Amino acid sequence: MANDATTPAESTSDDDPRADGRPRWLTTALVAIAALLIGAGLGLAFGNRGDSGAGHDHHAGAGPTAIGFSQDMIVHHEQAVEMTKIVIANGVDPKVRELAVGMLSDQGAEIGQMTGWLQSWGAPLKNPGAPMSWMNHGDDHCADGHVDEHCPATGDAHAGHGDHGHEGHGQQGHDHGGAPTSAAAPAGDQPIMAGMATGAEMDKFRSLRGAASDTYFLQLMLRHHEGGHHMTGMAIDPKNGAPEYVRALAEQMNQAQTGEEATMKQLLAERGAKPLG
Repeated sequence: MANDATTPAESTSDDDPRADGRPRWLTTALVAIAALLIGAGLGLAFGNRGDSGAGHDHHAGAGPTAIGFSQDMIVHHEQAVEMTKIVIANGVDPKVRELAVGMLSDQGAEIGQMTGWLQSWGAPLKNPGAPMSWMNHGDDHCADGHVDEHCPATGDAHAGHGDHGHEGHGQQGHDHGGAPTSAAAPAGDQPIMAGMATGAEMDKFRSLRGAASDTYFLQLMLRHHEGGHHMTGMAIDPKNGAPEYVRALAEQMNQAQTGEEATMKQLLAERGAKPLG
């Protein structure tokens, strides 16, 4: 890992009171619960409204892009939520904590919203196949030969995608033509999807305290955000068939996380730390 913080660790506790007198763990729990409930209500409302004219077969009406995006982005978000809780408990920088609380609220609400959609569509909450395998369904948005961060220069959008048993399981830089490349993880400890932390990285993160926790959070979360853009990009593209309200949430995620990435890069630079390779 590049440039982990070297500032001496500062002891913190989940029971340390915040300025409002509440322990950190209680504040974190309240934010997460409120966000999840609000998001679930919105998800059910929009999912039902969006499918109101589609009869009872909500699952079929949603399409593979909307269903797969929701299933896999919930998993992606769940790790981000866990990261925010860890740094809120163990970090010391008010700027980092404020950023983490905002992410916890936003991504908790989005998890609830996507969960509500899946329930309204009658779709399973967990992807029964390989992570991100839904990205090979429907129209191929690389087929017209254009090149961008999601489409390889060769124009072969399916290069390296033939073995679904390996999709999204840590082959970052090789999955879906443009996922950010991360430092190689030990064999057998691979991230589930692009940008996600490995088990060893999460164990290390949980062990850190003080400024070291703040810095490693910024490094992990920056990579995590960057890894999610190719999923949101697929959902946003109208050619891939997601309902308008799903595309709108994906666009909202894209914009919010792009702004957060700029903030995290600035905070890392202030610490003399670099993003993970």
